[in-house]
Amino acid sequence: MSYDEVKRYATLYAIQSFNSTILERNLAERHEMNVFLGRMEARGKLSDADFESGKRIILSAKIRGMEMREIENALNTSYTKLLSQEH
Repeated sequence: MSYDEVKRYATLYAIQSFNSTILERNLAERHEMNVFLGRMEARGKLSDADFESGKRIILSAKIRGMEMREIENALNTSYTKLLSQEH
């Protein structure tokens, strides 16, 4: 395997690893968002601090989703590039 090929695989692995990390964070954040939404239904009115915290969690989850799409696009581009170089 040439150095350039190893480098391409290493880059792909780094993007995959980063994607996995972001996915784990997203799952934890989505859990917190669902807990917040459940509390809103169960308790009725939340304190201002709890409501602001919930808004932050939801906004963060929305932004993380956009970040995940960017990373997944980069990963797909890397897969396509790598596969096209193998043939």
